[in-house]
Amino acid sequence: MKKATPVTNTKKTRTAPTKAKAEASPSRRIDARIAALTDWRGTALARVRAILKQADAQVVEEVR
Repeated sequence: MKKATPVTNTKKTRTAPTKAKAEASPSRRIDARIAALTDWRGTALARVRAILKQADAQVVEEVR
């Protein structure tokens, strides 16, 4: 026969996210935005973005 184990506090505490985790990088935000467009616009934006990156690898992406 097994002994009953006492119930402990199982409530998970949540720590405040750090600023780095809370804010996704602009590239990731752009990736997500393009992925959300499931029609021709997403395809076109992805193609234009790839062309821009190919033309200038040092380009800086920003989200406003």
